[in-house]
Amino acid sequence: MRVVLYNNASDPMQLDKRLFEIGSAQATPYESLSVESPVLILSDLTISNLSKVNYMHVPELGRYYTASVSLGNNGLYVVSGSVDVWESFKEEILTIPAIVDRQEHAENCMTYINNGGYVSRVDNFMQRYTWSKGFSGTPQNILIAAGGGNY
Repeated sequence: MRVVLYNNASDPMQLDKRLFEIGSAQATPYESLSVESPVLILSDLTISNLSKVNYMHVPELGRYYTASVSLGNNGLYVVSGSVDVWESFKEEILTIPAIVDRQEHAENCMTYINNGGYVSRVDNFMQRYTWSKGFSGTPQNILIAAGGGNY
């Protein structure tokens, strides 16, 4: 199978990745082939800058993967991948019909917006108490969080 090797300059959670092709190679499965996390032995490799490879596409599997390349036995290179569902299923994701009712803006970061259509204010309130004995006999700060409903 053919593997296309890339350098991904984008955030892993970004839908449209900025991929820079480094090269391609023939590959065979290391042991049993996993579509979700393949481990492949690269052959016919003419790429000199493998240290920049962090992403790959395996057209035969129809998936994109975050990747890491390592040197295996007998001077063969092994590439391990973990499926990137964002890029692998980008076309399907972009065609999902959705109704977007609201969008978060920076000025609304301190509000809850519920499905009922009203906005209630969220006020951060924190008090700090130090327990003189702590759990181990030394003073410690203890954090307790409560609440989270609409009032």
